[in-house]
Amino acid sequence: MNLKSVLALMIFMGMTTVTSASQITLDSGHSRRSPGAISCSSKHEYLYNQELANTVSVSLKKAGIGVKLTTEHSHEPSLAERAALARDSDLLISLHHDSVQPQFITRTRQGGACSNKASGFSVFVSARNPDYLKSLEYAKRLARSLKAKGLTPTLHHAEPISGENRKLLFPELGIYQYDELRILKTIKTPAILLEAAVIVNPIDEQRAASQSFRNVIADAILETIKQGTAPCKESCQLPSPHSPVHISPLLPALTSPRQQP
Repeated sequence: MNLKSVLALMIFMGMTTVTSASQITLDSGHSRRSPGAISCSSKHEYLYNQELANTVSVSLKKAGIGVKLTTEHSHEPSLAERAALARDSDLLISLHHDSVQPQFITRTRQGGACSNKASGFSVFVSARNPDYLKSLEYAKRLARSLKAKGLTPTLHHAEPISGENRKLLFPELGIYQYDELRILKTIKTPAILLEAAVIVNPIDEQRAASQSFRNVIADAILETIKQGTAPCKESCQLPSPHSPVHISPLLPALTSPRQQP
């Protein structure tokens, strides 16, 4: 049996041991100069990332976990600088919000980008990270915790189309392998990237904009990095998926959708 087969068997059998982490680096993805995706309401992704990172940071610190924010001292760090900040950490978590490919986007008169193509979370790892197996175990922990709290993974990154076609490791958990993600591959500590919600989807964006959703993510991350299960406060409960959702503030009048190729 070759090394690749042994590693695959170890992953499948769950043989990688990950203990609790005491020092975490939170990377709030993108910045004002590189704002990331545009949401349905025309809000930039990096603002959602910052809001989520701040909530997670407060939650972890209250639990006695050391936290470093990559944007704490500089709002425009390079990817190399972000990775360097995680040098002495047990884990780096890069926080993002998701989009879809341009052919599935409908533009609004207010500058938003809307689509019902996908919704949900996804977690990425890189096999080029020296601690790939630990990274994968953290990814599995996080995805399981998110699912237990009522969130569902998106599988659209595995579609065989330009810009996607990512390797889907665990469909039931929404875990992908994307080796060229620089923030994951250039550091020597375990690292995962979370796409918390698809903000071009108006319902997903409404959730992402709420403090209750950020609390859910924060609690799932706390469970991920500590042994055992952390209690979830009442504020961490998501509304029932069957509850009516008022989305009109996030869905302004649409222009004609782009033609698909």
